[in-house]
Amino acid sequence: MKTLTQTLALCLLTMGTAMHVMAQAEVNPDHFPDESASATSAQVELQSEIQQEEARIKAYESQLRAKYEMVEKVRNDAISAGLQGDGAECFSDEYRAQMTQLSDMWQSLRPQIMMAQNNIASLEARMVIVAGAGDKGAPVAHANRRAPGVILASSKNPRVVGAR
Repeated sequence: MKTLTQTLALCLLTMGTAMHVMAQAEVNPDHFPDESASATSAQVELQSEIQQEEARIKAYESQLRAKYEMVEKVRNDAISAGLQGDGAECFSDEYRAQMTQLSDMWQSLRPQIMMAQNNIASLEARMVIVAGAGDKGAPVAHANRRAPGVILASSKNPRVVGAR
């Protein structure tokens, strides 16, 4: 009789727990968020961060290009003044000063550009992981990515490299 009472109590306890779980399932059948939806939202967030980093790089490059164009204008003015015999000395001094400023600007922006490129690579690697976790057949964004062209400033002539 004691065993029967214990078995009956155990059945009632199990049934009470099961009823609670079933009642919860009726109220909210999706206890866990859909993995593909969370992977998609993570991919969208990562893509947004990648675009922000790319915008930073473009801003740095536009600053460098603007300075490079200014240097080229001063250089052309110095050449014109030299050809006309108008005392190219002040123009060549200005050219040297502008080249130094361009070189300094490049030296200050280069680490920031490299950091942004490293951040993009890291974000893209995370996107591959998220894409693999969410959907095994999902296409991977930015798989064959090339670095954008960057202006390099040497002591003699800055140039754009890497752009295709």
